[in-house]
Amino acid sequence: MKRLVLPPHIGWPLMVVGLLAISLSACVITILAAQRDGGAQVVADYYAQAVGWDAAAEAQAASDALGWTATFALGDADAGRRPLTLTVRDADGAPVEGLRGLLHLARPHQAKAVAQIPLQPDARPGTYRQRVPMAAAGLWDVQVVATRDAARYQHAARLTVPGSPLPSLDGGQP
Repeated sequence: MKRLVLPPHIGWPLMVVGLLAISLSACVITILAAQRDGGAQVVADYYAQAVGWDAAAEAQAASDALGWTATFALGDADAGRRPLTLTVRDADGAPVEGLRGLLHLARPHQAKAVAQIPLQPDARPGTYRQRVPMAAAGLWDVQVVATRDAARYQHAARLTVPGSPLPSLDGGQP
């Protein structure tokens, strides 16, 4: 059997073109991978948020001084939404009723919030239950901003939606 041997005046230019094609392919794959999740994420009004950091830190300190605690529990997803139960207790462990406010849902890798949902009281005291659009597995940031009378409470937690191998980063079960 006769082996195909390319003459050097064809083989060397073909090898150079092949190397350039590999480099170009790697660049195209890198660009496509970078754009897969929507591309660069820019935080809206980041300068205003930076300027207002002192006020935000004071508000968080005032909320922490209340001594209230919040826990979250996730249910199973159904039709793209899942039940999220929030339980708020005061410093003595008594349920905190009558909160009005919002749940802010976001993904850590995205600049924009996914949803803002009003708190809905449950039948149990100090418990608020909402159906939230958290069907996708992985990490989710949940922030509660609520008021009762003159008290303003805010709490943020990072939850892991089942289906992801990552542990919850807030130290508790989601």
